[in-house]
Parts: sequence; C-alpha cells; structure tokens
Amino acid sequence: MARDAYYQLLQTQKNAWLAQENVAHYEDISKANRLRMKDGKIYVIDILEGGRSAALG
Repeated sequence: MARDAYYQLLQTQKNAWLAQENVAHYEDISKANRLRMKDGKIYVIDILEGGRSAALG
C-alpha cells in the first residue's frame, strides 16, 4: 500500500511537471506568433487555425 501511494505520488508530480512544461511551451509559441503577426509575417487566421492558411512571408 505505501509503495503504491509513493508511485502514485511520483506519477502525479510528473504529470504536474509535464502540464507546466506544456503551458510554458504554449506561451512561448503564442508570444512568437503574436510578434510575427505584429510584424505582418502571418495572418491572424494562422494563429486561430494552427497555421492552415498561407503565410505572408
């Protein structure tokens, strides 16, 4: 029982860490996309649809 609880705790901690990494990665991508949009290098629709339309340059 204690061993199961220990491994469950480790798994929960790893999942929390992974979620934080995902958020940080998303924030980095969002920031880069906002800067590219501000510079006119991508369309707003690229950000909303995940880059399915053609980029400007």
